[in-house]
Amino acid sequence: MEIKKVYADALTTLAKGTDAGIYKLNPERVEIVNCVRDVRRVLAECEKTGKSVTFKAGGTSLSGQTITDSVLMEIGPDYGKVEISLNGHLAKFPCGITGEEANRLLKPYGRKLGPSPASIKSARIGGIVANNSSGSGYGIIYNSYNTIQDMEILLADGTFLDTASSESRRNFMKTHVSLLERLMNFRLEILLNPDMQDRILSKYELKNTCGYGMNSFLDYSDPYDILMHLMVGSEGTLGFISSVTFETVPDEPLKASALIYFPSLMEASRAIGPLRQCKVSAAELMDRNALHAVEDEPGMPEILRALPDDAVALLIDTASNGEEELQIQFRDIEERLADVQTLYPVSFTTDPKLYATYWRVRNGLFTSAAGRRPRGTVSIIEDIAFRAHKFPLWTRHTPSGTSRFKRRTGVENGMEMVYFPACITRTMGASADYEDVDTRQVGEIGRLMREPGGLSRSSHLLRLGGRPQFLLSGTKCFRPSLSETGPAWSDRRL
Repeated sequence: MEIKKVYADALTTLAKGTDAGIYKLNPERVEIVNCVRDVRRVLAECEKTGKSVTFKAGGTSLSGQTITDSVLMEIGPDYGKVEISLNGHLAKFPCGITGEEANRLLKPYGRKLGPSPASIKSARIGGIVANNSSGSGYGIIYNSYNTIQDMEILLADGTFLDTASSESRRNFMKTHVSLLERLMNFRLEILLNPDMQDRILSKYELKNTCGYGMNSFLDYSDPYDILMHLMVGSEGTLGFISSVTFETVPDEPLKASALIYFPSLMEASRAIGPLRQCKVSAAELMDRNALHAVEDEPGMPEILRALPDDAVALLIDTASNGEEELQIQFRDIEERLADVQTLYPVSFTTDPKLYATYWRVRNGLFTSAAGRRPRGTVSIIEDIAFRAHKFPLWTRHTPSGTSRFKRRTGVENGMEMVYFPACITRTMGASADYEDVDTRQVGEIGRLMREPGGLSRSSHLLRLGGRPQFLLSGTKCFRPSLSETGPAWSDRRL
């Protein structure tokens, strides 16, 4: 039985037009694609009719990337095939496979994907790369941008490029030489502008998925590499990512976690420096509101309910290939934290069920916090990235900033904020509940969180959730005109 590929009825478009965010648009129709030919057909139809098209993979993002009131292109269940080579060190995955499924296929090789977003069970490869997702584990080191080897891309004019194929590159050069030349001209403009170079280098030292990867113009000299890395984080605005070949990372079999309790945010911030000198892949800080949101979850420690009001918890993760090595890592972490005040002694667990519980709860923290919000409110998440030495300044800034926000916005019942920073990657997430939402309120929280030196909107800028942050950021922008790159990127409705 052939699976239906086009939906235009009200019920199906309502269901498929919904994603994980708070924003809502109903698509005119939904097109299910299972191969390159399907994608080309939809792009050609939209070009002919003047309709815009939005791509949807798992629909797990919170910033409105996969909603539209025009044509929604959804990746079907049979799109592409998996190819694993070099004993798992290289893996080619189609855009429609979930991150969890990709890791399951890599597990026999002792490997895994570098990017590990909290939504990895549902997030698909196309969306993970298009959003430059990384998650808490590796930050900017093993994110999508830094672990892609090759990519298959469809541009708006239907042109297919496989960066792993010399023949495909030659054919692309024949038809799109102006695009490649313009990319190299952009690179030259940046190289001749020291201020812009410094600005880009400064931005991308931190976790930063805001807009296009301008660092690609400094990191690469080959126009195909620049183009491929511009696709990372482009959120569907430059083309369709059909498949991605990753350089995978080791998946060490022995894993351990510890929930470490501190009397205050300031004391917890003192642990960041020492932990960054240890073999710790993730350190997730949860404030008291965050702990309240998860204290009733099955498997969580009873002591969560008895913690003082100013207490915070740090969930850290470490792993190794052998038991002896793991014990050495435990001792190293404990020794480096000896001068930091904790409420209880540091205690690691290697129990797989408890380990999984800790990270399941952490990955679901936004859901848990949002689930506790008052009826009639919506929950907005904001990401801020700090340099390590600025983080203690943020902890001092937080209480006054929160109360000031209540006064400025005039929200009737105020605002409850939940903080959950990723300390190793220097990124902070804040969830806030609002009764009435407008872009000024969203932008205001970003403004006050930037005051101690943070980079607002370290995740997802191009769609609805990022507009206020971009407009209020005050950043001097480099504005190359994509219309000068030729027909593939000029006036196309992606």
